[in-house]
Amino acid sequence: MRNALSDRAMAELIVGSWRIAGTNLPLWSSGRRLQPRIRYEPAGEHPLQLHETVSFLDADGADHEIDGTDRYRDGVFTRRGCGLLRLARSIWWMTNADSSGSVLVIRRAGERRTAAPTPPGGRPRRGRGAGIDVLERADAAVDARAVVAANASAFDLGPEEFATLDWLAEGPSAS
Repeated sequence: MRNALSDRAMAELIVGSWRIAGTNLPLWSSGRRLQPRIRYEPAGEHPLQLHETVSFLDADGADHEIDGTDRYRDGVFTRRGCGLLRLARSIWWMTNADSSGSVLVIRRAGERRTAAPTPPGGRPRRGRGAGIDVLERADAAVDARAVVAANASAFDLGPEEFATLDWLAEGPSAS
């Protein structure tokens, strides 16, 4: 399963603030970047052109924000950084969300130069930055781990992939 959500459902779902609750990306699980959050806002006429702000605390407790633009085409989003990170591009897509819209699983194919998108139903090569993030709506009172564990196949996760996820401790918002 590449994406169980329609374009309209994705556009309605994604806007807002999310906490990264689970991940297998070393970027978030290394302990150097804490309390990661992502905020998506509309950024153009197309409902799936988004402004993305990633925020986190470093190990010393300092706030950091990284801005980017996400454009949706042919089943995947291409993220491009802003400013000095403009040349950094990555590819990601949503696999599914829970019925309340509080938990969302996204897959990252990694940097574009190392992992090209594959046709719907296929799996990309794992490049640098490739992996899975489990997002939990920032204002939701939900246990994302329990939701995904109970419905792993609906989120396109096998038992082995689920076992690779690190579940991040919740803390005060970094954004």
